[in-house]
Amino acid sequence: MATAVEAERRTDSPTSVGTPTREDTDIIGKRVGAELIDNVLMFVLYVAVMVPFVGASALLGGAGGDTAAAAAMGGALVGTLLASLSLYLYNVGLEGWWDGQTVGKRLLGITVVQEDGSDVTPGKAAIRAAPLLAMAPFGMLGVIGGILSMPVFGCFLVVGIVSIAVSDKRQRLADRVAGTVVVEAH
Repeated sequence: MATAVEAERRTDSPTSVGTPTREDTDIIGKRVGAELIDNVLMFVLYVAVMVPFVGASALLGGAGGDTAAAAAMGGALVGTLLASLSLYLYNVGLEGWWDGQTVGKRLLGITVVQEDGSDVTPGKAAIRAAPLLAMAPFGMLGVIGGILSMPVFGCFLVVGIVSIAVSDKRQRLADRVAGTVVVEAH
């Protein structure tokens, strides 16, 4: 007999899987592959957003004077913040409004759903992508920030892997907070 949650769940949704079990989340290889694909795409997105601001900043900075230097630094700062925000929005936008899938997840046939098997909401996608926001301040420090961000990113990665390994439904901490799991798309 179906539970009330399962009865209310949309059955025509490509992400409707019922209440996911530990076996449903046994897709570690696909998760890693999807993450690699998405990281390549996010790098391209980051550069595409950042380059116009850096180019404009270089032109302004090359004009000489304190005002031009300040404008150049401001342009680089705005570019860094917008580029960092674009990475967060890539995940939230796609997972929240594209059947719980980023491009990498879609290519590898996995999706994010809520713990009860219902479709992920934009709010839940925003919570699960929140760790990306923690990386944004490092971008404001230029090359030094890039170097400093490596151990922080490494810590996020280790915590994520350990969390996936020890949790009942292979969830990262952000998945636990958001109440989401990653499963095969149906």
